[in-house]
Amino acid sequence: MSATPRFANLDKLRGFAALSVVLYHVIEHTHWTTYPTSGLFFWGRIGWMGVDLFFVISGLVITYSAWSLYHTQGVDWKSHYWRRRLTRIVPLYLLTSAMYVTLVQPEWMSVSIKGILWHGVTHLLFIHNLFPGTHGSINGVNWSIGVEMQFYFLVALVLPWIVRTSALVLIATFFTIAWAWRAAVFGLLGDQGAFLLFQYTTQLPGTLDQFVLGILLCKIMLDPKYVSVAEWIKQHYAIVILGGLVTGIVMFSIYINHADYWPNNWMVIFFRTLIGAAACAIILSATLWPWKVPRIMSRPLDFLGEISYGIYLWHLPVIFSLKRLGVGPGFPFLVWTLFVTIILATLSYYLFERSWMRSARLKPQGQLNLSLP
Repeated sequence: MSATPRFANLDKLRGFAALSVVLYHVIEHTHWTTYPTSGLFFWGRIGWMGVDLFFVISGLVITYSAWSLYHTQGVDWKSHYWRRRLTRIVPLYLLTSAMYVTLVQPEWMSVSIKGILWHGVTHLLFIHNLFPGTHGSINGVNWSIGVEMQFYFLVALVLPWIVRTSALVLIATFFTIAWAWRAAVFGLLGDQGAFLLFQYTTQLPGTLDQFVLGILLCKIMLDPKYVSVAEWIKQHYAIVILGGLVTGIVMFSIYINHADYWPNNWMVIFFRTLIGAAACAIILSATLWPWKVPRIMSRPLDFLGEISYGIYLWHLPVIFSLKRLGVGPGFPFLVWTLFVTIILATLSYYLFERSWMRSARLKPQGQLNLSLP
């Protein structure tokens, strides 16, 4: 396995993905009707795609981590893998969930004991996303954490198969499962509205096409069979960057023409794959980006990536709290949301998360070494 120099731009993408979701939720939850509907700022209205970018990044990073442990730790690789995953995800997840229940939505205090136990147990087992009643009941963004944890379990279960299987077979298998799942959900629930369609199409089977694109990048980086592919990509980085740009333009063009999304079976079944392909191209382009970003810009962007997990988990409690305080909608609300969220994410990262990471001998995310061999 070749040495892997630092993939410095991964954190920048994490930070961008987290801030995209924050902006989208500010627009939606405050009914910011004057927010631009065209031009570059339109991205805020589809900032939910930041979650899709996170899924592709997870496919890469989690598979990379598991693959490395598989080859260095022998039969004990799973214990190392799970210690790393649980200590990285669970502590802040529990902290923000507890803060949400006790401080942000005190209505929880009037829920029956049976209801509290049901919501609590499903969230502790990371299966809350499987049921409409618990999908977003405690800090709405937690649904995606459930999907992530289920993907971690899948990787632990089938990693040897991932390592030895060809990229084409992986792509064909995971794409087929994702498309079949989303087609089945649309066939059964297509007349039930966007709420249920969203909840069920974003279950793990329906997101496997995005995760596998990250797995594909990992195979290119680590599998000796794909050294020639990796070399070609490195030597033709301009083509890769241009391809990513074209993929992004095609994706946005299709979305703009079918923005209603949920009534369209083709969009529901296939469009998330195109988002994943665009995200995959963005990650590759960032890997190969030949020009250095000035440190005065690079370091703040990398820092936002380091604390991106906190940004993601804290921002909805902040939005709901600011609404309760009567902060006016629009740009001032966005500024306050970003300010308070980043402060909380910074504090939780340095005062809480890092101690757990050290207990599992985890590197901070910003130090993860990833690149083409």
